Parts: sequence; C-alpha cells; structure tokens
Amino acid sequence: MDAQFHLAAILTESGDHDVAEVWYRKAAESGSAPAMTNLASTLRHRGNEKEADRWLELAVKAGDLYAITAQGLEFEKRGQDTTAEELYTKASNLGHGPGMQGLARVLERRGADQDAEQWYRKAAALGESSAMRWLALRYTRNNDVGAAERWYLKAARAGDIGAMIYIGRNNLSNAATWLQKAALAGNIEAMCLLAYRMLIQGDTKKAASWYERAAEAGSGLAMHNLGALHSADGNIEEAEGWFVRAFDVGHVGAARNLANFFTSQGNRSESIRWLNVGAEAGDAHCMLQLGNIELSQRRPARAFEWWQMALERDESGEVEAIFRRQIPPLRRNRPIYWALGLSSDKNK
Repeated sequence: MDAQFHLAAILTESGDHDVAEVWYRKAAESGSAPAMTNLASTLRHRGNEKEADRWLELAVKAGDLYAITAQGLEFEKRGQDTTAEELYTKASNLGHGPGMQGLARVLERRGADQDAEQWYRKAAALGESSAMRWLALRYTRNNDVGAAERWYLKAARAGDIGAMIYIGRNNLSNAATWLQKAALAGNIEAMCLLAYRMLIQGDTKKAASWYERAAEAGSGLAMHNLGALHSADGNIEEAEGWFVRAFDVGHVGAARNLANFFTSQGNRSESIRWLNVGAEAGDAHCMLQLGNIELSQRRPARAFEWWQMALERDESGEVEAIFRRQIPPLRRNRPIYWALGLSSDKNK
C-alpha cells in the first residue's frame, strides 16, 4: 500500500497524472488515507467533483489531517465559513500547519484579527511560508520595515515564491538571487522582473534569454518586450513576429507598438490598421493616436469621438497627460477641453 502511494506521488511529480491516478486509486482502495486525499485532489483537478468529495470524506473519516484541511478549504470556497472553521479548528488542534493557516484566514475574514494573528504565528512557527508572508505584509502595513523584511526573508527561505518576488521587486537583500530562485522554479513574473533587472544593468543578452523563457511559458509581456529588443537591434522580422504573438495572447499594448513599428518603417496603412485593431481591443493610446490622425486629416468631429473614447478608457491618467501635451489648454483650445469634460486649468 505504501509502495503504491509513493509510486503515485513520484508519477505525479513527473507529470504523469493518468498513471498516478491509477496507483492512487489502488492504494486508496487498500485503505491508505493519504492516497484517498491525493486521489480526491487529482479527481477534482479533472473536474470530477462528486467522486472527489466521496474520497475526501473517506479520508477525513480515516483521520488524515491533510484531508480535514482540504475539506475545510472546499467549504471555504463554497462560502460556508462556519463549517470550514470547524474543520480547520479540528486540524489545528491536532498540530496541522495548513489547518492553522486556513483557520487564521477564516477568523480574519470575520474580523477576529487578534485570534487570526495568533494562528498565523503558530502556522509560521511550523514552517508555513505563506503565513510568514502574511506576517510580513502586516508589518509592512504598520510601517515596520525591518520586521517586514525579516519575515519576507524567512518566507523566501521557506520556499515562498510570493516572498521571493516581493524581495526582488522591492530590491531587498539579495534581490537578484531570490528572483532567480523564483524564476528557476518556473514563475513567469520573476522571469520578467529578472529580465528587466538585466536590461537596466545593460546586459541585453541575459535579459533576452529570460524574456524568451517567460515567452515560452506564455507571457505576453515577455513577447512584447522581446519585440522591443529586436526592434531596437534592427531585427525587423523578429520584432514584428514577437509583437504579433504578444497581441495574440492578449497583450493589447502590442498593437500600439506594432503601429509605431510600421510607422518607423514608412508603412502608414499597416500602422493605421494596427491602431484600429488596438482601439477595437480597448487600448486608449491607440484611440488617442487615431484621433490625432483624424485631426491631421481635417476631420475634427471624428477626432473628437476618438479622443472622447480614449479618455473614457484612460484609467491611469496617462492618456490625458499625453493629450494635454499635444493640445495644451490654451484659450483657443478651451472649448475642446470643456466638451471632453476636462479642466482647462494649465496646472492640471
């Protein structure tokens, strides 16, 4: 039974989930509670909720702590916090770290902050890295920078990817090392952050290498940035290919860069086509540029329509700032500002 369970675990680790399920089932049917728990997880991942619940219930009855916590999590996901809390409490009182963390989460949600913090601390003491990260975030909110950094480092050492990324993004101790650890673990955000770090240091070769890894993992941002790198190096076909791939996976801003790319190549019609593609996808910058083109063609009414749509889509304020630089709020332009609902105050 133990051999069957361990074989299934090895197969799961190697990604052979179909064969792993067969061996988990054999071990579960032989009475292994951990196998029941893992079989339930495998079945749930495949969308077989009913059988997953049945095996999880059997594992809970057999006393498997991971099963008790997993069942608590399922009730929590369904909004049944009272039942979840009962299960988490049971697991916590038996010394289960993940159960303590679940209990802390439920307590925090209902406003029992002091009790929640106690359980987070107990979970952290047992090595639960995400509980350590929660404590780090709490110290961050209280402006205790030193304590926050200590807890982020503890969480990172315990293998918490989120903590590693926080350290890297905020340039804390050994930021590059922690970003590399997270990147090597397959985290796409870490790959992109590490690539950007290399880029700032002037190492475009290493930056491109990390962007390529992130792009292979499906990152639109990485594809877009590879397009920018190839464009800067004059690799026209490579740049276009990466920009198109970035747009195809949902990086809307790539349309704007494709438009700028074709403008630099003297291909105005293709540039306008990509601006329209980007505008249809909701990119406010593309809408602004289309408005500017309409104005240059002496079609102010159509320009106004594009500007209005661009400003409505502008969540960050970037487009409005660009608009103000292009069409300053001088006396002659005040009617445009009023019509667009913008202040004509020059200091805005």
